[in-house]
This record gives sequence, structure tokens and C-alpha cells, in this order.
Amino acid sequence: MKLKLCGLVALMALLSVAHAGATTFTLENLQIAPSYSVTGSITTDGATSLSQGDISSWNLTINTGNGPVSLNGPGSPATSAVNLTGSALTVVGTGLFFNYGLSTDSFFEIGTTALPNENVVLEDASHPGGPLLQFNDGVDSQSTSSESGNTQIGIASATPLPATLPLFATGLGAMGLFGWRRKRKNAAIAAA
Repeated sequence: MKLKLCGLVALMALLSVAHAGATTFTLENLQIAPSYSVTGSITTDGATSLSQGDISSWNLTINTGNGPVSLNGPGSPATSAVNLTGSALTVVGTGLFFNYGLSTDSFFEIGTTALPNENVVLEDASHPGGPLLQFNDGVDSQSTSSESGNTQIGIASATPLPATLPLFATGLGAMGLFGWRRKRKNAAIAAA
């Protein structure tokens, strides 16, 4: 009975580690010109079709000719907020995608909650003038409407194996081996 219980505990531990809830994406492909880009990461709750509530944290830097602007949140104090409407922001495999080709009034913005307006804006094709990728650093605004289709904007970071998992599995295996040997030894004594 103890051996079965140890096996069940080990299986539950492995299953709980196999699917981590939160996923962190490192941003890429968010660049208008060599001097205008966004770097950083966005963490989601693991959903594949994202809504505003699925984005749990972000740490972005808008790089412009006027110097870097940091957008971090949430937290205390949060320097920025997320505004996400529509269905253009999705997760496919290990990628974070924004579909500029939709005409569903989809909009994704991470920006400051107070003036000056510092933000990153992605809008789909329903935007007047076409799809939009725009950066505002509080002084200057740069945008492009040449974006199209379902574009990968981030890639999932590798999820490290918890350091204690192999140690835990080794301990459970050793307990099972010792229990099996004791059971076999007791059966041999009883048979004699």
C-alpha cells in the first residue's frame, strides 16, 4: 500500500510540474527603425486566446532617440497599464502573435497611466489608415502602418526544471526500493 501511495505522490508531483500556468514571452519584431524598438517581456496566465485579464505582468523598454522609457507593471507602484480589446493577440505554440490583418477593432496597448503619454500600441486593419505599430516616448511618436498578417511579436522563455524535482524523485525511488526489499525479505522469512 505504501509503495502505491509513493508512486501516486510521485505521479502527482510530475503532473503538477508538467504544465506551468504562467508563460513569459520575450518580445521581438517590435521595431519601426533601427533607433525605435521595444524590448522586454510579457507574462501571461497560460491562456492561448488572450484577453486583458490574461496578462499578469510586463517589463518593457521603449528605445528611441530620446533615451529609453521603462514600462513595468503591475505592482506597487505600477508605472503602466494594459489595454487589450478584440482577439488579435494569441499564443500559438511557443510564440506570442498579433494579427494585424483582422478587421475586428482589435487593439493592444501597454502604456503609462499618467501624462506624458508613453506607450506601445498595436492595432489591426480596422484602424483608420490600416494596421498600426506605434511607439510614444513622451516626447516623440513613431509609427508604421506597413505591418500585415499574423506576426510573431514574442517567443516563450524556457521554463527551468525545479532543482528539487530530481532530488524528490530519487528519494521516492529509494523509498520504493527499500520497501520492496523489506517486503521480499519478510516473505522469504515467512516461507522458511
